[in-house]
Amino acid sequence: VASHPKESDCQERLGVAMGTKAMSAGIMSAVGSISKIRDAFKRAVELDPKSLTARFLLLQFYTQTPSFVGGSTSKAKEVLADTAKFNLEAGKLMQGFLELADEQPGKAEAIAPAANVGTNEALRDNQREILLGVASDYLKNKKYADSERVFRALQQRFPESEIGSYGLGRCEQEQGKHQAAVALFEKASSITPTPRARVQYRLGVSQQALGEKAKALASYEKALAAKPGLNKKLAEEAQDKIKALKS
Repeated sequence: VASHPKESDCQERLGVAMGTKAMSAGIMSAVGSISKIRDAFKRAVELDPKSLTARFLLLQFYTQTPSFVGGSTSKAKEVLADTAKFNLEAGKLMQGFLELADEQPGKAEAIAPAANVGTNEALRDNQREILLGVASDYLKNKKYADSERVFRALQQRFPESEIGSYGLGRCEQEQGKHQAAVALFEKASSITPTPRARVQYRLGVSQQALGEKAKALASYEKALAAKPGLNKKLAEEAQDKIKALKS
């Protein structure tokens, strides 16, 4: 940003980097940087008003950040209304994020597939994120059939991503179907050129449940070595599981 103060992309990436750091540290530890994250995304939109990526990042900041540190449904709606003036499909997807934030996954699920994203990368990325949010919400609430339906839709719409197979594996794992989960996690792993930390961790969990100790140990170690890595909680759990398997 210092070298290229007029480049919207630089502001976007600065905001993403600060946001990633904030999520890793926890909301209370990150309070001091919240306004800087918001300002980076706002500045990115100011520098390139037609940047859909910058607009979606700003909208998600407002919908995902607690109100006491800067989140705002009204501000998110302003971003949506302003964006819909020149890109109606982006506006539809933004409404999907608002429905998710309002804990209405069914409405978000209806909106996301209906948007005509074509080959626009920013629209496709955000359509995928909405569907992932919907499927994850169903999974969290143990609505396994609904979660599986959306993860299968992700698998079909985005075959180049491991998310669909990984999500289906999580559904099986949560229901204690570890053999089926292993097959799906292995499929997810085969899609990406480098190991994904979360995929390897969940693969290890099911392998351990099946009594495959050597395989589970290898998967946990891959999970800890992968970049980007596990969050702090899962990393600690993986380390504890490795100790237990080696004892």
